[in-house]
Amino acid sequence: MVDLLLEIEKHICTGQPTEAQRKIKTFLKKAKLSSDERVRLSEVYRSLSENEKALKILGEELSPHEMIQISEQELAVQIRLSYMLQYLGVRYVADRMFKTFEAVAKQRQLQPEKLVPLYYRYLTGHHLGRNDYLKAITSGEKAMAMLKNDLKAWKASAINLGAALFALKRYVECEQHLNQLIHTDPGDSIFIGECHQRLADLYLDQYLEQALNQDRNQDKLEKASFHIEKALPLLQVSNTVDYIFIYRSLAILHTKKGNKGEALMALNMCEKFPYYDQTAPLIRMSISFWKEHLLGNAVPIRERLGARAHLTYSPYSHALGKSYPEHAELPLRTFFGTKYTPEGHDVWVIHHDKIEASTYNKALSSLRGTMPIYDLVSGIFINKDSKPETLWTPLQSSAISALMGAGTLGISKWALIDFLYRQDFFNPKSGEERLKKLISALKKLGLEVTRENNLFYLDLPKSAALIMAMNHTFKGPLCYLLAWSNVLTRQLLETTFNIKASTAKQWLNTWEEDWLICSMGSGKTIHYIKTKM
Repeated sequence: MVDLLLEIEKHICTGQPTEAQRKIKTFLKKAKLSSDERVRLSEVYRSLSENEKALKILGEELSPHEMIQISEQELAVQIRLSYMLQYLGVRYVADRMFKTFEAVAKQRQLQPEKLVPLYYRYLTGHHLGRNDYLKAITSGEKAMAMLKNDLKAWKASAINLGAALFALKRYVECEQHLNQLIHTDPGDSIFIGECHQRLADLYLDQYLEQALNQDRNQDKLEKASFHIEKALPLLQVSNTVDYIFIYRSLAILHTKKGNKGEALMALNMCEKFPYYDQTAPLIRMSISFWKEHLLGNAVPIRERLGARAHLTYSPYSHALGKSYPEHAELPLRTFFGTKYTPEGHDVWVIHHDKIEASTYNKALSSLRGTMPIYDLVSGIFINKDSKPETLWTPLQSSAISALMGAGTLGISKWALIDFLYRQDFFNPKSGEERLKKLISALKKLGLEVTRENNLFYLDLPKSAALIMAMNHTFKGPLCYLLAWSNVLTRQLLETTFNIKASTAKQWLNTWEEDWLICSMGSGKTIHYIKTKM
């Protein structure tokens, strides 16, 4: 059976996914899979973009107490699970699991890299997912040093190291690194193709930056074209996610050469990948980005929204208008030759088939009285007459924001659970049950949440505007009130939201305790103003 698993892995490396899937069925007839076999099959499933299977075969997240007692082999499974969750955008749980593992390893006096030979490879992927590129370089170098006897894992670590160098715009180092990798395993056509594809992206990125500075160095485009030509025959038959990457690179190349039709054909090829809907959200966001660059508003509005507002972190969303910290330590990649200019925007405004970056107060002021508004920042539905009709709970508002923000990309149950419950989420089964109840409650509110291929979707409201926080944070009704009144009274809350005096008083007391407002005056003259904090 071990030989059969090796054959499956070889089929993946040689671009024979159908044969790999056929033999997986045979392999799974085993009575019980070992810890190592589960980890390896998880990687096989991920390569095929069958992410639900890649998770399921690993089992559940264990508690710190359980992790202290389980075998070293099962600890390796937990690390693999952490890596997969991070890959799928389940950032909070994954980060907690990595920290728990390190604490457990220390308590059991175990060296992580000896306990889990792939530890630094997984850790590098984790750092990349959290945009900790300097840490990714450190762990990537450690992984390559420790995995010299495991060529498959070594190559994966080497690719991740290249990705970190690329993200930090250390172009010379990245170029040297990738050129060296091309010659490491002549028998692995997919790996060679991946190296060529990454080099193509490297030269495309440099071209875009040089074009920004009025230096239209055609040499970079020609080098990109050369590597795409090398990669295409190696990757287009792979039926793995690399299929998408090479056609995306080809689309960018055609875009820069002014070949719009060819660029669109290449993007269409990306979407023809059999498992496209199941690939990581970031990948699909990048395709939507380039489609919009070529087609503008002809791209459906929900797809445009997903490229901007999906829960998964994406540099593409910043290129489309999402605020980026002015003093961020990490550089933001340059896209299609335009500089990113911070505007201080904090919300997306969706109305009349348009998506605009704005500030909350400006958006509310411009929309009030013109149409109904789904205000997901404050958790309020506002009718055309500017009267709040519905108050959603913080959890409901956050869920609606995340679901609508996902657009046509959808959002996995794991990422949704992770976002909504954060550190409170522990057991996947209980998390799924809580999510089920929440979705049911949203449907009772008249929201049509759908599920397809293990992804959740929620369409945009019809004939209404939508205000959505760029970071999907819920600020509550106070945010709405302060947008149009600097002074609050209990009577104002009662009339605005049609609530009882006791409820209004409770809200005011809570906001004052949280130091969001402070009281002025006394008795009938008592009023409240926003704090300076």
